[in-house]
Amino acid sequence: MPKFTKKKPLILKLIRSWEIWIILIIAFLGIVLAIPRGENVSDLSEERNLLENPLQQEPAKVSSEQTKALVEKTEENQSYPDLISQKINHFCNNKIDAIKEVFEETNIQRLAATTNYGDREKFDRTPEKRSVPHQPVMIVLHETVIPLNETLKLFETNQDNDSAQVSYHVVVGLTGDRYRVVPDDKRAFGAGNSEFKGLSVSLNPALPSSVNNIALHVSLETPPDGNREIPEHSGYTEEQYQSLASVVGNWMIFYKIPIKFITTHKAVDRDGNKKDPRSFDQSKFQNYLNIYLERVSSDVCPA
Repeated sequence: MPKFTKKKPLILKLIRSWEIWIILIIAFLGIVLAIPRGENVSDLSEERNLLENPLQQEPAKVSSEQTKALVEKTEENQSYPDLISQKINHFCNNKIDAIKEVFEETNIQRLAATTNYGDREKFDRTPEKRSVPHQPVMIVLHETVIPLNETLKLFETNQDNDSAQVSYHVVVGLTGDRYRVVPDDKRAFGAGNSEFKGLSVSLNPALPSSVNNIALHVSLETPPDGNREIPEHSGYTEEQYQSLASVVGNWMIFYKIPIKFITTHKAVDRDGNKKDPRSFDQSKFQNYLNIYLERVSSDVCPA
């Protein structure tokens, strides 16, 4: 009687075929690698493109409690967009005091009158004396609009009228000279009715809230052709951009301020009347800022 061989099912042949397994593995890896990493890409894009469109940032309307929570979260989770500033932030904190000392020594002291700035207040002025955010977590860029000497004299003059009490922490002249007007630990009156990314602190219930209690203000001297209300002017000098980069870069290091919390007066102004800094070259500033951070990182944290 002839012998009959039982045929193996096709599925078993496929399972035991190593060539099939290799094909399946390659196909699986192809599918995995093709899945977009949208979250990481968008996060990186937001960090690196912070200064490309700062004027388009729209702050959300939030309560005082939400503002406090946002500031606390910002202080706890500060992050930088590049390895240079991460290096400064995480490994070189013991050298920051030396940078601060040099920074202040190279500033020209032109302190404002005491009526034109205040303390960074820890409590509001309500009967309950509620605690409010008071540490610097953001940087606001301005321009003077009027000539440098007039600006400094305005700040140095006592002002009884609240609406005339104005100041910045630092002013950068056309030559690149830096003028210290208000100490960092004090509250400069740089932006009255203001808000940014939901951050705004109310100290006096009778007045609009502002970012002043949590902001550092730096202003560029306006060129002569911009000393009037016009949409644009000839722009700022190379020396100003370089000096501004050192001011902002140092503040980023000193107070762990992330790059996405650098903004403009125009962006924080609720009334929509402020336009400064006009004719600001964001790309040029970003380039000088990167150069400055790299140089400081190399000097302070040598490899």
